[in-house]
Amino acid sequence: WTRGALEEQFVTILNDLKYPPSDKDELAKVMKICEENGGLDERGSGGMKEQAFRAIIVPWLSLSIMDVDKSGSIDLAELKCLLWVHQEQGTHEPKDDTVRRTMAVLDLDFSGEIDRMEWVAHNAECDIASGTMVPSEKTMTLFRKIDKTYDANKRI
Repeated sequence: WTRGALEEQFVTILNDLKYPPSDKDELAKVMKICEENGGLDERGSGGMKEQAFRAIIVPWLSLSIMDVDKSGSIDLAELKCLLWVHQEQGTHEPKDDTVRRTMAVLDLDFSGEIDRMEWVAHNAECDIASGTMVPSEKTMTLFRKIDKTYDANKRI
């Protein structure tokens, strides 16, 4: 895969899911996060590693689904819902103070909202042992919640 072909394939998948990148800058940022965290298979096919794809796609979709106004970012009310979904089943609604503190930590550009790339960057981690990009534990918890068939495939 060339970088351009990989980007095109990623955009096709996101378009099929009805949550495309808002612009080329957002796409460039997601590819940079993937590249910086060992998510590209440079020795093999040149494609995106499966774990890296999951590390990006799950937070991308979770924020996009909670983004009621389809702005590409979430406000405090939307963040509260997103945090609640990320918790274990049966937990209480996140407290307003917790939501505000989370916003303060994750809103890197101080816009008052968390955009997709801030959320993806927060949820994608680099595994020190392997040097590759993996979903965070919170992201994997969410994935397990929505993977009702237990086959590691989420059909949207």
